[in-house]
Amino acid sequence: MTPSVLAKKVAHRSSKSSREIADELASTYAMTSAERRINENLIRAMRAANREFCSHLQRALPLKRTKKGIADFLTTIEQECLEAQRHDSDEFV
Repeated sequence: MTPSVLAKKVAHRSSKSSREIADELASTYAMTSAERRINENLIRAMRAANREFCSHLQRALPLKRTKKGIADFLTTIEQECLEAQRHDSDEFV
């Protein structure tokens, strides 16, 4: 399973724990217990990265909501998202 496929499966199961998702994937794809543990750790890492990304964006949110502050914030969001999307090809190297 490629990282992008795993990330999509994780993103659509936000109400489940990392262990529950790993168990579900293990039963669906007949994974060994070692593969299940690896996926559980990958899921935890994905969620940690997602929390850090969200925290980074929250820190950029202006306290004073002026038009310029909001425009700067939206520019920051766009730049951060484009930067994250540029690394999409890494999994195919």
